Amino acid sequence: MKLFLGCTSKREIYQARKAGGRNILISYAYFKKYYPANELSGCCVMLDSGAYSAYTLGIKIDINELSDDDPIIQELKEKA
Repeated sequence: MKLFLGCTSKREIYQARKAGGRNILISYAYFKKYYPANELSGCCVMLDSGAYSAYTLGIKIDINELSDDDPIIQELKEKA
C-alpha cells in the first residue's frame, strides 16, 4: 500500500518532498499548472479528477455535519 500526500500548491509539493514524500496526489486542475515542473521530478504522481469539487460546486462543506434534508444538500441536488 502506498500513502499519497495530497498537494494543492507548489509550496505543499515542496513540503511533501522535504518530508521525504515521493507519492503525490494532485488535483487535475493543479496538475495542468505544474506539469512539467521540477517539483514533480522523481515523484509518483496520482491525479484526482476533482469529482468532489465538481459535486459540491466549489462550496466548502463539512460532510460529517450534513444530512439529506440540509438546505445546502437540497441546493446542490437542485443545481445538479
